[in-house]
Amino acid sequence: MLRRVALIVMLAASAALVPAVAAACPVCYGDIGGPAARGINNGILSMLAVVGVVQIGFVALFVGIWRRGKLLRERRESFKVIDGGVQ
Repeated sequence: MLRRVALIVMLAASAALVPAVAAACPVCYGDIGGPAARGINNGILSMLAVVGVVQIGFVALFVGIWRRGKLLRERRESFKVIDGGVQ
């Protein structure tokens, strides 16, 4: 276990010392039109779409609950209680 931890630490340290591995991605250097930037933008848009769909679902849920409550309040007088109830 100790050998694995030491190996991981050594690999991380050696990777940090190599400039090509430690260099930032092309997007960080300003390549806005590259495929990495387009992929990141598409990922952001898809996550925003998922959040929007979930929010629309919550709004639809509460609108449905509100409509059912309104319908129940309108038809409340049509419900009759049976005298005696369940014995």
